[in-house]
Amino acid sequence: MVVIDNMANFREKTEEAFDDVLLQISRECTANGMYLLISGAGFNATEIPGKLGENIRRAVSLEMQDKYAYGDILRSMQVSTVPEPGVPGRGVAEADGVVLEFQTCVAVEASDDYNRVEQIQSQCQDMAALWKGRFLSFRRSPYGRNSGRWKRSRNRLTISPFCPWDMIWLRPQWRAFV
Repeated sequence: MVVIDNMANFREKTEEAFDDVLLQISRECTANGMYLLISGAGFNATEIPGKLGENIRRAVSLEMQDKYAYGDILRSMQVSTVPEPGVPGRGVAEADGVVLEFQTCVAVEASDDYNRVEQIQSQCQDMAALWKGRFLSFRRSPYGRNSGRWKRSRNRLTISPFCPWDMIWLRPQWRAFV
């Protein structure tokens, strides 16, 4: 997984030296089992360049300036759902052709990210120690007779073949991959 937080700052600090490399990664990452996660204020020349933006399949948007800014992010000019303004963590995402509103939050309160990760890891270890059951998993089959039904798979639950959150691992650590 390649993660870049604040793409404009990254491009400024590196003087856009990695733009071609990121473009190649964005083209080939899915075929090679990689994920590219980028945060930015939008698709434009100073944030996420257009060529790179064309290779991004899923976009999630937190509060933007207006309805048209959401349309740019979600690549649709007919966005009927916009998040309630002024609510921290409120956003929209596209799933199966439908724009959905969501709410996100910080998992635990901490003075910095390092302490937050430490607290989350501690809670996960506590949950794992207390777990007495067994792990069940299901997979929704997008094809064939079982299309639309949940089907067992190896320790994972796939919500939908086009859902922004592809896999949720059913373990005490509760990991989610985007």
